[in-house]
Parts: sequence; C-alpha cells; structure tokens
Amino acid sequence: MASFLWLCFTLWAAGPCLAASPLPSVTLEECQKQATLHYPQVQQYGLIEQARAYSLENAGKGYLPRFTLSGRASYQSEVTEMPVAIPGLDGVNRAQYQVVAEVNQTVWDGGDIRARKRVVEAAAEVDLRKNEVDLYALRDRVNQLYFGILLMHEYLSQNLLLEEDLRVYREKMEQWMNNGWANQSDVDVVAVEQLRTRQKRTELEHTLTAYREMLGVFTGMDLSGAVTLQRPSALLPSESLSFTGRNARPEIKWFDAQSALFERQEATLSAAIRPRVSVFLQGGVGNPGLDMLRGRNALFYISGARLSWNLGGWYTLKNDHAQLRLEREKIVSRKETFLFNNHLEVTRVRSELEKYREQMQRDQEIIELRRNILRATGAKVENGVLSATDLIREMNAESLAISERSLHEIQYLKAVWEFRNTLNMEP
Repeated sequence: MASFLWLCFTLWAAGPCLAASPLPSVTLEECQKQATLHYPQVQQYGLIEQARAYSLENAGKGYLPRFTLSGRASYQSEVTEMPVAIPGLDGVNRAQYQVVAEVNQTVWDGGDIRARKRVVEAAAEVDLRKNEVDLYALRDRVNQLYFGILLMHEYLSQNLLLEEDLRVYREKMEQWMNNGWANQSDVDVVAVEQLRTRQKRTELEHTLTAYREMLGVFTGMDLSGAVTLQRPSALLPSESLSFTGRNARPEIKWFDAQSALFERQEATLSAAIRPRVSVFLQGGVGNPGLDMLRGRNALFYISGARLSWNLGGWYTLKNDHAQLRLEREKIVSRKETFLFNNHLEVTRVRSELEKYREQMQRDQEIIELRRNILRATGAKVENGVLSATDLIREMNAESLAISERSLHEIQYLKAVWEFRNTLNMEP
C-alpha cells in the first residue's frame, strides 16, 4: 500500500511536467539546410568533382611517352638498279614491307598541358558556382512555404476565436428570442455566419496541409500537424537597412568564375602558337631496311629529336583573343546587370519593411476601436435598437482587423528574411 501511494504521488507530481512537454519543432534555418541537402541537385557537387579529377588526370597524361605502331607493304613496278654487279649488294626488291614501332617523349610543349589543366580547374569552378546559385534559389521557395504555413496558422487561430464568439452570440440570441426580444431570423443570421466560418476553416485546414506536405517534400522531413514551426527572428543588424558593403550572393562568384575561365582560355591560345620539342626512338624490321641496296629482311632503329611549330595559329590569334575579350565583357555586363537588379530588389524590400512596420503600429489601435464599436453594437442589439445583421457586420470588421494584424506581422517577418536572402546575409 505504501509503494502504491508513493507511485500515485510520483505520477501526480510529474503530471504537470509531462503535460508541459513541448511538441517537436523546427526552425526556418533547419528547413533551408535540409532542403539543400535533400534536393537532388546537391549530387551535382560530387559529379563535378569526379569530372574535374578525370579531366585533370587525362591532361596530366600528356607528359607520358606516346607509343605508335605502323606498318606497310607494297609492290613497285620499278626499283633502283646498279649498272654493274657489285659483290655484297643484293639490289632492291620490288616487293617491300616495313613494320615500325616508335616511342615519342615530349620535352617541352610550350605550356599547353599546364594551360589546359588550368582551363579544367576554371571550368569545374564555374560548374560548382552555378550549382550553388541553383541551390541558393531554394531558399526563396522554402521561405514562401514556411511563412505561408505560419500565416495559415494565424488565420486558423482567428477563425476559431470568431467561431467561439459566434457561438456565444447565438446562445444570447436564442435567449433573447425566448424572452421575446429577438426573432428567428436574427438567430438564423448568426447561424449562417457560423456555417461560413466553418467553411472557411475547412479551406484553411486544407491549404495548411498542402503547404506542410510541400515543405516536407522539399526538406525530406516529417512536418505533420504535431510539428510546430517556430517564428523566425525579426531582428536585423542596425546597419542593414543602409547596407552598402560587398554583396555576398553566390551569383557574384559565379560571374567571377566565368571571367577567370575566359582568362585561362586566353592562356591556351598563347601556348598553342609555341614550338614543341620531343625526343623519339624508332625500331622496326623491313625489306629493305635502312640500307636500300641490301634486299633482305633487316632490323633497324632510329633515335633523335623533333622540333615542330605550327604557324597556322598566328592567322587567327588576334581574332581569337578579341573574341574571348568580348565574352569577358559580356560577363562583366551581366554581373553589373545583376547587381543593378539586386539593388532594386533591396530598395523594394527595404520599402516594404518600413511599410509593414508602420502598419503594425496602427493595427492594434484599429483593433481596439473595432472592439469598442462591437461592444456598443452588442449593447444596442440587446436593447433592440440594432439588428443581428449589424452585430455580424461589426464582428466581421473586428475579425478582419485582427486578421490584417496577423497578416502584417507575417509579411514583416517574410520581408526581413527576404531582405537577408537578397543580400545573402547571415542570420
């Protein structure tokens, strides 16, 4: 019995703690991080790194010796003949063949391999930066869904409060009708408004469920109704609204990487017009061999060095450089266009922040005035001066004022995070 009583006391004491255990919750930052990790395009990072490694390995193999094997067979209608017979010389056979193996080792390639390696690195950097830009665009989509969910919750909360107010007023109307102070039409007006409120709640619940499911697909998280979405911080650094510092958007690095790629490609043009030096060794068997006058199968070898210089590249070198400079100028123009549009977006969001801040300052005053009007209207309805329709109109006006306050609060939060996202500011 003592153990049983102690168990009961323990459960009673722990009851408030168990009841107060918080529901699982997520933050906007967690959703953005999970969306980035869960999005299929994140796999591009690994693929880009593998492609870069393969390309660099292939470029580096340009320093390895090159092996070639060639052969030919022929029959000639005429060959060189000696006017007199000379002992030890067999003459030249009309049927000839030759099989040659050659190894060629590059000594100096004019910097072509090094230049191509740098192009590979620069091209991979462009791909990586472009992937970052695409993944960064996820933030805005996650923000839209996240704040949409918060807004639906606010609307549902207001809907439930309105429904409770309507229930109370319907009970009063029924009492007044029983006392002869109201009629059935007054009760019906409130009943119709209750049905409309329930319809609206059904619509909001379905929209909320759709938003949660879409955000769950983006993040790969279970965001069922039991999971609470925390309100993000509405704070901005004091210098944010007058921000004039360096833009940290990933598009900037993407444009810079493209400019660097064209610079590396210009270096390959210079390397292409330089001479090449290599050493070689040939070995083979043929009839005849190196001695044309000994018409028999013979082994032979040749070793030496080669110098090659393709001067045809000089014809188009000037135009090729000019074309690459034009491409770089295009990138600079695109970068400046992006910065200009980004500055316009910052200006727009900054204006919205000020607008919502001023609206929120007046929302509470409007709500207080609407409540005063509603109380006065309720008293007039109770005294028979006004009808239930007038009461419903004032209730809707108060509900609309509260909904607008909630909308402005969420819109202000959304604008804060849109401002951060526009400049890629850390929370």
